[in-house]
Amino acid sequence: MVVRPNASAEQPTSLPTSRGRVRFPGCFAVSADYVDRLLALELFAGVPRALLAMVMPEMETNLFDRDFAVRQGDQPRFLYLVLEGTVDVLAGPTAETRVYIDSRGPGDVIGEQAFIEKKDHSADVRARGAAKLLKIPATVVEALLADPVFTYNLLKAVSAKLRGATMQRYKVLAQRQLLFAHFRSHVNPQLVDALLNRGEAYGQPRRVDEAFIMFSDLRDFTRLSGSMDVFDVATELAPYFSALVNGVHESNGIVDKYIGDAVMAVWGHPALGHVTADHVLEACLGMVGAVDALTFGGERIRIGVGLNAGPVFMGNIGTEEKRSFTVLGDAVNFASRYESANKAESGEVFTLTVGPAMYGMLGQRYRDMLVARPDTKIKGAPGGAQTVHSLKEN
Repeated sequence: MVVRPNASAEQPTSLPTSRGRVRFPGCFAVSADYVDRLLALELFAGVPRALLAMVMPEMETNLFDRDFAVRQGDQPRFLYLVLEGTVDVLAGPTAETRVYIDSRGPGDVIGEQAFIEKKDHSADVRARGAAKLLKIPATVVEALLADPVFTYNLLKAVSAKLRGATMQRYKVLAQRQLLFAHFRSHVNPQLVDALLNRGEAYGQPRRVDEAFIMFSDLRDFTRLSGSMDVFDVATELAPYFSALVNGVHESNGIVDKYIGDAVMAVWGHPALGHVTADHVLEACLGMVGAVDALTFGGERIRIGVGLNAGPVFMGNIGTEEKRSFTVLGDAVNFASRYESANKAESGEVFTLTVGPAMYGMLGQRYRDMLVARPDTKIKGAPGGAQTVHSLKEN
């Protein structure tokens, strides 16, 4: 495409045929074919041809993969229009923490917000592969903004971005709501709100050195449920689960999972506040009392509880498609075994059993409530046995 400088300051503003050249006072002459190409773009649709003569082929710039068109913090000196390829928009407080926000393709405008507001660019714009952009200087943009048609086209472009941003925000909030709706079933809803307000990433994998783990089990569930309709089983389990969940939530614990009729819970998540062994044991005793008034299969509910303390992994595990919050570690495995130890080989049945680690953390008041059971068989314990402490069943 050939361009040449105006030879005279007195250039006509009338337009020749589309195969001629278009001139604008004080500018280069631009081929009418190039103006036709500009008119085919939404940003320039309907703009007077004489004005478009200010937009020249020399303003086109080629970018290669990962080349920057705009850097966050740059002053707005150009308005950009993507002609070919794709560019990515990234934002963040520092260059090292920039994250992908969106992408722009052919026909999309870049930098209009900073240009209009006369503020520094708020994001990086980087090529994804090869890309071609039209880089329009501020002086030309100011002249174009004097035209109502161009201004209207630019407003439509801004409006489309706002609509897209609104939809993207909706998707993010919908996903966030689903995630926290899931979390609300694990944690007291008031605590969820507090975590949201503080921006806590509750599912971030972490080591917790002092966690407390509970396993509960409904006594004789297999025998009682065997003669019941499956719908009745679910219906009668609901009050039992509610009593346990409420007890866990009220004591700042997390319901980790349901395992058939069993419930696994954990205390000690850093975001939920410090808890003590006494606090956890008292909460579990409250749950035992709460289910005592309930029935299942026509009989009074009796449960067994196993408690342990120790270091655990705590956080989300899984894949990008499916994740789950849980705790892992020997302390968890032993808590389950302590629950099983409520049924002694002698036939005696206990309501609650705690392991040595947790027993050592209890105050004297709660130690006095428990009876020592030396040489209790515990899988994985040194020598296959431990001294555990239990609460006799009423």
